[in-house]
Amino acid sequence: MAGGCRHVFLNSVDIEGRKGFGHGPAQLAYLTEQLQEAASAVERAVLFMHTYPSELGEAAAVVTRLIRGSDAVRIVEMGHTHYNEVANDGRVIHSATRSTGQIEEGPVGFSVTCLDGDVASWKFKELVSPWPFVMITSPADRAFLTRSAPPVRQPIEIRAKVWDGSGVVKAWCRLGDRKFQPMEPCGDNSTWSLLCNPGELADGEHQLTVWAVNQKGEASKDTINLLIDRAGSYQQPQPKPIDMGNRIGAYPEKGIPGTLLGPNLLGHPW
Repeated sequence: MAGGCRHVFLNSVDIEGRKGFGHGPAQLAYLTEQLQEAASAVERAVLFMHTYPSELGEAAAVVTRLIRGSDAVRIVEMGHTHYNEVANDGRVIHSATRSTGQIEEGPVGFSVTCLDGDVASWKFKELVSPWPFVMITSPADRAFLTRSAPPVRQPIEIRAKVWDGSGVVKAWCRLGDRKFQPMEPCGDNSTWSLLCNPGELADGEHQLTVWAVNQKGEASKDTINLLIDRAGSYQQPQPKPIDMGNRIGAYPEKGIPGTLLGPNLLGHPW
């Protein structure tokens, strides 16, 4: 557990001699205990498992019920798909990253998942793409809005993580059609922030962009679609019954081409 966030690692082949995916009695008891403890301690929980909960065989219904019935779970991290995918059921973000040797979707790379308070974010970094690596961590992208991370209704703190081996010297952001504003480092130069008042911006979707420059003068950016809703009229889309049916679809800017390439698409019950 770190920063008020409990990390729960589960064995998705704990089914005692049988083939396939599933959680046996010990894993189910462990998951139940961990979620109860997280709720009692008012912690957020991130679950790590190989597959979507719905692919866990006989345990699928129990695991799904435990996750959806918990106020603690924010993210389920997976890998089984062999392609990049994010699903959002309005409560929990499910994210899957293709293996480093999987090249159907493009150059090899890695993904970064961040939980900033209640805001979840995800982005894929191709190894051939330039540094620094910039990732807006708060507020939430519209595609990542959940019950715990709703649209913006008041002044906000914009935060971004920026990674670069040579060091980051400057970062600035732009909301909507406003001018770029300088951001300040928080403690070290891996997190940058700026207090921002949406002010005259109308309710609706606005682009938020953060640029960063490293010691070598190289620059990169990240952009999200920010939803402003002072009127409180936003209605969360109804989730699909099966978790993988809630995928957000193609999002090239985040490294999700939406092609669903890889060996495991045929198992999806579309």
